[in-house]
Amino acid sequence: MNTKQILTLASLACILFSCKKSSGGGGSADVYVAGFDNGSLVVWKNKTETVLATTTAYYGNVNGLAIDGSDVYVSGYVGGTACYWKNGNQIPLSDPNAGNAEAQAIAISGGDVYIAGNQETNVGNEIVFWKNGVQTVLCLSNELVSGNAIAVSGGNVYVGGYIGDTAVYWANGVRTVLGQHTATVSGLAVSGSNVYAVGAFDQQAVYWNNGVMTTLSSSFSGANGILVSGSDVYIAGMDNGYAVYWKNGQETKLEAGAANAITLSGKDVYTTGYAYATGTGTSTAAFWKNGSRTGLAASPPTTSATEEGNAIWVVSH
Repeated sequence: MNTKQILTLASLACILFSCKKSSGGGGSADVYVAGFDNGSLVVWKNKTETVLATTTAYYGNVNGLAIDGSDVYVSGYVGGTACYWKNGNQIPLSDPNAGNAEAQAIAISGGDVYIAGNQETNVGNEIVFWKNGVQTVLCLSNELVSGNAIAVSGGNVYVGGYIGDTAVYWANGVRTVLGQHTATVSGLAVSGSNVYAVGAFDQQAVYWNNGVMTTLSSSFSGANGILVSGSDVYIAGMDNGYAVYWKNGQETKLEAGAANAITLSGKDVYTTGYAYATGTGTSTAAFWKNGSRTGLAASPPTTSATEEGNAIWVVSH
């Protein structure tokens, strides 16, 4: 199941996405990143790390991030329990005795907390979402499934992910199939009447606008997160081993690694993910502002480290 989620919440145009926010420009800014640091589930605020939970055998992750006023929300899973954190307080969403579950993406709308995820049961695998802790099942399958993305717009709830090798999304419980060849949806955004989904098709980074697919790269690649601002479409991902982002289809290469999420603050473009040191087995959690990297965790360079940023939110002052 996918453990990286990278998605958006509200933009200035009152469009809601999951996981990251486009904030206003000007003045100073606080940069929040949710991610994984060598077995710990963490949030960084301006590089200062707060540990939310510690995993056993690395089984856990935090995948989504949203800020509503002064409240910081993070979604993820610890062991077999889907959960979210509000200001550091863990709130379970699933019963581990009923089967392993993962919370992936999160969005806040009108004070309500929406979270997409997936759950194993004794009769199959489910894609689900929770609204204020109440679960809705979208599908039951004998194949591997993952509910990777969520967006809320105009009272409508959109959830995206995959069933087996098929990329899908739901709008108010009605399923749309996007692709059926090693395909997945990793992020969603809604702008007016346009529903955007990003992910991969046949191991290539793609996005869909109302079901019409556009290929971003012909190399081994994937698209992980999306933000729409006005007529501009920003997508974070990986292209042939490099962290990249695309603006309206034009690629900017960052460095070896992967970009998992993207957001804006004024004219500044922020991405998060990891930078990979070739040959060392080490990945370093980082965010990039207009292509300039800031490291978030400081493992020794000779250590085989696993670190990554999965979601980003920027609050301007």
